[in-house]
Amino acid sequence: MHGEVVTEEELTAHTREWIAGYKVPKTIEFRSEPLPLSGAMKVVKRELRAPTGPTGSAPSTELVGEAVSQIRTYPSGKAK
Repeated sequence: MHGEVVTEEELTAHTREWIAGYKVPKTIEFRSEPLPLSGAMKVVKRELRAPTGPTGSAPSTELVGEAVSQIRTYPSGKAK
């Protein structure tokens, strides 16, 4: 099976035969680089989705970090 070529249309047709229509992927992306993995050997999906946004750039890490710290900080000092 290594070295065989498959198109997006062939993969979509194959998945339509085997799984429910709502589970068929809307898009298929072929990549040459390996999937990004976490320390637990799970795929890091946020890295697959980047870059995001209308400009094609990833969101600022400063803004994301600030938003997370605001969400996790409560008046009682406890994080929920």
